[in-house]
Amino acid sequence: MKNVLLVDSVRKSFNKNVIVSDISIFCKTGDVIALYGRNGSGKTTLLKVIFGSEKAQNKFISINNKVYNKPYKKCNLINFSPSFLFLPRNITVRKLTLHWLQKSQLENIYEDEILIPYLNTKIKHLSNGLRKYLQVKLILLKEAKFCLLDEPYLGLSPVNIQKINELIQQVSSFKGIIIADHNYHNLSLISNKAYLLKEGVIRIIKSKQDLIDYGYINA
Repeated sequence: MKNVLLVDSVRKSFNKNVIVSDISIFCKTGDVIALYGRNGSGKTTLLKVIFGSEKAQNKFISINNKVYNKPYKKCNLINFSPSFLFLPRNITVRKLTLHWLQKSQLENIYEDEILIPYLNTKIKHLSNGLRKYLQVKLILLKEAKFCLLDEPYLGLSPVNIQKINELIQQVSSFKGIIIADHNYHNLSLISNKAYLLKEGVIRIIKSKQDLIDYGYINA
């Protein structure tokens, strides 16, 4: 059974400045949706509105035809990795993973050659790049029907980006994923739908040429 996330009629303004207006996104199991947009275009705000942690003047969020005002408060519906680091600092990678994931998913951390040397290391002693890598992996692996990632590639090495992309492709077989990031090259490799958020309005992107025509990337 495929799960369906419908985001419709999202409108958010601040001090009479419209941030996003009449946004609509359809995401189902198997989708990896790329959300492009320059800094300040409203990508993060939109993800927070979908997640339910940000209020909006208007929004319609439904999962499997059931409307939710704050989806994050319902277990196993939707996970969100913000662009900043939020993992607790005074716990080891191994213990955090035990708290976070089901047993069937533990090997994705414990057998990851990048993380193996750090399993007994406290989060606060990891580099920012490793913390981000671990954070994105945990969000992707944690049980949920949908996953939102805000700038998941930020601070990651090319090797780590490749491994995150491989994991995204793996878990997309049983969840829908929306990713906001500037990294067109890596995001375009795994996404099957794409949108550009510009001037508060969302535009469907069908090819690289569309992003060039909108002035988002160079030819």
